[in-house]
Formats: sequence, structure tokens, C-alpha cells
Amino acid sequence: MGSTQIWNEVLSPEDLTIYANHYLNDLQAAGGSLSAYFPDQLINDTFFSWMTEQDTGRLAEVRSADAETPIGSMGGGQKAMMQMPLIGQKVRINEMDQLRSFHQGDSHFREDDMTKATETVVRAVANRVEVARGDVLTTGRVRYIENGAIVDAGIGRDEEFEVTPKKHWDDQDSGALEDIISWAMAYEDANGTKPGTIIASPKVIQKLQTNKQFRDAANTTGELARVSSGAINAVLQDQGLPGITSYSRSVRDGKAARRILDENTLYFLPPETQSGLLGYTVWGQTVEMHSPEYNLSGAGQIAVGAWRENDPMAYWVRANCAVQPILTNPNMAMVAHVVKPGPAKKAGRSAK
Repeated sequence: MGSTQIWNEVLSPEDLTIYANHYLNDLQAAGGSLSAYFPDQLINDTFFSWMTEQDTGRLAEVRSADAETPIGSMGGGQKAMMQMPLIGQKVRINEMDQLRSFHQGDSHFREDDMTKATETVVRAVANRVEVARGDVLTTGRVRYIENGAIVDAGIGRDEEFEVTPKKHWDDQDSGALEDIISWAMAYEDANGTKPGTIIASPKVIQKLQTNKQFRDAANTTGELARVSSGAINAVLQDQGLPGITSYSRSVRDGKAARRILDENTLYFLPPETQSGLLGYTVWGQTVEMHSPEYNLSGAGQIAVGAWRENDPMAYWVRANCAVQPILTNPNMAMVAHVVKPGPAKKAGRSAK
């Protein structure tokens, strides 16, 4: 590879960075993203500190006249700190793509190449962050082993918030309805509120559709071998619980696909509308954000710039960010491993 230098002739780093962050926000707002439970929080640092297991629900006390006012608490818990991992990708605009643009004689074609490349790297970053959100929810840990970066650290979720039924739901005679009610009660006892959302994969929902307890609760006119997902939700709502939201998103990872959430697990979460109650997606600072070559005037989640390579003549569009989803209230996410996992394989892999 020949020497490289920043390239401003078509779109500057600030132009690309503004476009990239708008595109990222559009991707997250399009639906199907766990960003609803992990709203963005931008910090002017590479480290983020937070308190876990805060308890601000202590009642005030009755006091007698002329007695001192009882002392309350601002909340307890554990203070945690971590360095934001760096995530990025670059893609190459090769010689033939450049020749096509020059042949058209219109700078708009080169702008299209730049924006398409920007969208590619931003999607890659957004998908990797979504994988991290799912991993944090499922494991209650921050973990990654990639390109020499190794982290595996718990973030304070209590053991009783990762549960397994006495009988897995693969068995139609399992106590699935009783399990859900019991876990929801434990969630409410610990958090002072019922779960606002229950998420499961189509695989888990299919197990419930043939579960005897749900069939008996939903069937008022004869025997049914299978009940609808609507009937399942009606049974849960009759118990004062939210219906189950089906979630099956996966993202491409090379030639295969990677699931965001474990397909064998049921998730109890707060409502989407209570932004920040569960945690945040924390975006920190990168070198590019302070580089005079980039000359960025404002903060954002991702920094993007184009670089020129002189031998061979090519251009690179590069995105970098420092980001990590964090559970600031880890016990607001309860996970139940309800289906026995099958042979290990990645989702979406086609049969040979």
C-alpha cells in the first residue's frame, strides 16, 4: 500500500461525518433495534462510569412532633467504570469505480460513491453495536475477543435474574404459564414494577403455542392442538402482563448471519417508553474527532473521513467510534433460558 492522506476534494470529513450520524440515527429509528432500550448517551471522554443497583424507593417515615426528620438515602449500589472499545471499518473505492465516475464527467457520481461507502461502514458499525446490545442483555456481561482486544466483565446483574425452568418448554407438559407468572412476580418484587415488555423468538413462541397450560387457558370450546400467538398474549394480559413481542433479528457476519438475541431465551424488560431505565449506548471520543485533518465542529457518535492512496490510485472511506452498550440497572433485564439449545450453529446458514 502506498502512502495515504486525507481527501477533501468531493466531500470533507465533516460532510461525511454529518451524513454518517444522520444515517445511523435513521437506522436505529427504523424499528427492530434494541436502541429503544439503550438510548444514546454521548460523553467527552474515553471512559464511562456509572452506578448499578441504585435503590431510591425507600419510604419516608412518620415522626413525632419536635423529633428530628428521619434520614433517607440517595441510593446505593456499585460504582463501575470501563473504557469504551473502539469499533470501526473502512472500505475501498477502487480504480474502476473512479474511472466510471470520471467518465460520467459529473461530481455527483463521485459523491454517490462516497455516500454509498459511508452507508456501508455505518451499517457495519450499527450492526456490531446491535450485537453488543443483545450480548449485554443475554449475558449481563461486557465481553469481546476481537483483533487483540479482550474483555469479559460482569456488570452487576444478580444471579436470580438469569433463570431456567424446572422443565424446559420443549416439553408440551411443562409449566410455561406458571413459569412466566412466577418470574414476573420476582421481577416486580425486585424492581417495584412489572415487566413492561416480554421478548421472545418465534421458536420460543411456537413452543408456547403447543404448551398444555396455554392451550387449556386459551381454549374455551373443545380441544386445540395449537393456539395462536394472539391467544397466548390474551392469556398473559389476563394475568396483568404484557403480551410477548416476537424478535428474530439477525445481521450478516461474512457469509453467515448472527442472531442479536438468543433464540432459546425469554427476556423480561422495562417498557420501551421509559428511556434510559435499563441502560444506555455510550458513545465516547476517538482520535479522529480531535484531529485537525478532520476538523469536526461538533460531537457525534461516529467520525468518518476519506483517505487517498497513491499506489495504486484508490480511496478509502473509514468510520471509527468508541462505543459500548451499558446496563446501568442490570436487574431490569431478566433472562429465562427456556428451550434446550440445539447443536451449535449460526443462524441463517444454508444447508449444503
